[in-house]
Amino acid sequence: MSSKPEQEREPLLDVQQLFVEFPRAGGGSVQAVRGINLTLYPGETVGIVGESGCGKSSAAKAILRLQENALIKGTVFFEGRDLLALSEREMNCVRGSKLGMIFQDPLTSLTPTMKIGEQIVEARRRHDPTFTRKQAEPYAIELLRKVGVPDPEVRLHHYPHMLSGGQRQRVMIALALSCRPKLLIADEPTTSLDVTIQAQILHTLKQMQREVEAAVLLITHDLGLVAQVCDRVLVMYAGLVVESADVETLFSSPGHPYTRRLLRSLPRLDQRGDTPLATIEGAPPDLSLRHLGCPFLPRCPEAMRICKEEPHLRDLASDHKIACHLGTSPSIQPPLVHQEEELLCRS
Repeated sequence: MSSKPEQEREPLLDVQQLFVEFPRAGGGSVQAVRGINLTLYPGETVGIVGESGCGKSSAAKAILRLQENALIKGTVFFEGRDLLALSEREMNCVRGSKLGMIFQDPLTSLTPTMKIGEQIVEARRRHDPTFTRKQAEPYAIELLRKVGVPDPEVRLHHYPHMLSGGQRQRVMIALALSCRPKLLIADEPTTSLDVTIQAQILHTLKQMQREVEAAVLLITHDLGLVAQVCDRVLVMYAGLVVESADVETLFSSPGHPYTRRLLRSLPRLDQRGDTPLATIEGAPPDLSLRHLGCPFLPRCPEAMRICKEEPHLRDLASDHKIACHLGTSPSIQPPLVHQEEELLCRS
């Protein structure tokens, strides 16, 4: 990460008040993302965490304008240009060359009728006219080797269906890195990989960041991965950012009840093997319905009457924000609720 303070640098990506809404066939809509803000600086890695359905992937795809049939509002400035105001032709020049994405499902993201090597080379040649056919095969082999594909000289000529799930994931990562993008959005990039290959992939990503001062937006359920590679973390719930902090602060002093319960669900080395993992009771809210107050209220054992009013992001400390009415200092243990506040009973 660059040594300059953030206030002295221009952000590479600046997302303000991003809304993503999907219309429903029978009427109404699903508000997948509800006004989030996000900034990334060159060389920085920011993680987005949360349960499935909280809006992580919807927000990432909206940045690249890959959401079909979605109503997207807000501003997405990348290198000073609002991506939401560009034509589709202009976006095609940005995607791949400056903005890369590692998709969650490589089988449906790779072209089934093209060989692996052809797909990697096509992406590079489309955005780099100086890239020659003579350079193509050695370049593709080297990329596949970097991301841990065994026998890259052979796999180069295989179709996606001929590879295992983990190998396809590695090919997807190589494809995203082929043009050395300034911003890489990685949606669960190491889900189907073993820990050895994960380490190799993370090393490759870090190397790319150093070489081109790229930024990485990491979307994952793996909090261990976040702790290892991220500089800052956003916690999303029900389409909203409920907490943001640098990675050390988030893990040592989480402020939102939802974040604390996510961290409690992690397995611990000091626990017996038969100790059950902590869980968060209930389920995330249905985003096709209108909700009042804090979206975490029905699942929060620390809820108070004031939680019927929607909380907004506020400063808990320097560079640490939470969207919660609790005013106690953050702690891994649940904060005490003021005696004058009546606890809400969960149905």
